[in-house]
Amino acid sequence: MDLKKLHKLQEALEDFMKNMEIDGVCGFWTHVIDDDEPHPDAEFTGNEFAVYLILDRKKENWEGRNRVRQNVRTMIKDYLNLDVYVGSVAKDCD
Repeated sequence: MDLKKLHKLQEALEDFMKNMEIDGVCGFWTHVIDDDEPHPDAEFTGNEFAVYLILDRKKENWEGRNRVRQNVRTMIKDYLNLDVYVGSVAKDCD
């Protein structure tokens, strides 16, 4: 697995997320899983990435958080053809 390609895909993922506006989501961060020891012959699937959404605690839409994560995962799959992990945390957003 080429680390340069992996980081370019991460940049594309971050650009995609920056342009997305979702009610109740006030931020995100991405993480490359096992960045230190990639397998040289492995193909990129998206499983190398995790996206964490920052959900606005004030919205109190906890029943919809699973739906939000799944919708983001689906949009990433449709746009970048990557199967990423999407998690979330909550905080009071300004």
